[in-house]
Amino acid sequence: MLQLEVRKHLRDFEAAFDFSLSRDITVLLGPSGHGKTTFLNMVAGMTTPDAGYVILDGVTLFDSTRGTNVRMEQRKVGFVFQDYALFPHMSVYDNIAYGLRATGRKDKEVRAEVEQGLERMRIGELRDAKPSQLSGGQRQRVALARTLVTRPQIMLLDEPLSALDMQLRTAMRAELRTLLKTLEIPAVVVTHDPLDAVALGDDVIVIEEGRAVQRGTYESLLAAPRSRFVAEFVESNALSGTLESADPAEGATVLLAPGVRIRAQADVAAGPVTVVIHPWDISISTEAHVSSIGNVLAATVVGICPLRDRVRLLLDIGVPVTAEISRRSMAALDIALQSQVFASFKTTAVKIFGRH
Repeated sequence: MLQLEVRKHLRDFEAAFDFSLSRDITVLLGPSGHGKTTFLNMVAGMTTPDAGYVILDGVTLFDSTRGTNVRMEQRKVGFVFQDYALFPHMSVYDNIAYGLRATGRKDKEVRAEVEQGLERMRIGELRDAKPSQLSGGQRQRVALARTLVTRPQIMLLDEPLSALDMQLRTAMRAELRTLLKTLEIPAVVVTHDPLDAVALGDDVIVIEEGRAVQRGTYESLLAAPRSRFVAEFVESNALSGTLESADPAEGATVLLAPGVRIRAQADVAAGPVTVVIHPWDISISTEAHVSSIGNVLAATVVGICPLRDRVRLLLDIGVPVTAEISRRSMAALDIALQSQVFASFKTTAVKIFGRH
């Protein structure tokens, strides 16, 4: 269990983290420069908080009021860096053994631990290779093995998949989650990629300017984002609008732009609102089908982004909106840039919350 309440003045804001982490995989999700790596550094002891405390499994690592600040090398914290930080002149074996040797472990103990690490990561055949001879996935496995042989009480991983190409990243997500779940210690993964949060996290904390602005499973964040920032960061459409009316029987009318109105269900007061619509809740057709679906809007396709077996379409409905459809639907509809289409979505697919 990690418990902390820390403050740290950064260049543009004060980071303030106050929460606890259990023996799950926690993902800190947010854009670069918002304090996620600073959080890891404060836990690891590489950055000293301005105030607060850090407690790991009942042991105080930092306490500003008592003057406690355990040295980094004495903290049982495992840290996997974004670039893996392997020693280029050392073999895989020596890289993994480095931390053990630095603590004065006997050669026999070092050999046993390193062999176990090589086997766990399935990289035994690479023991004599140098980092320059390894692929991105192999370097990651070496970095993980080097960290795990020190038997940490918590694992910290800073953008662990960002150095991998897209195809390998997809494969490594499942492998990394499986590994972290077997450790039975807390793991904290920092990422800016929502797909990492989906694949890795039991618990996702969205970070904005050094603050935890929302926490939950990825699905709960997606279903009920509390702010436009959260909605955008979990890859939903987050649109500013004005709730013009809300009738319990007829539903609500929201003005998104001059002449652009949608129907929704809402229980907030009239006035400025944020409208959230998930891309996969928007259907695309080449004809306007009048039905009970609730919203049918003329749109122009202004962007196309392939995603494995699906495609994201950037639409102009008077405001920018993203829809997501299958490649098969894309081909069947013969959609191209500047295609004129219709975007349809149910009133129940529209989530609304007030803005103050």
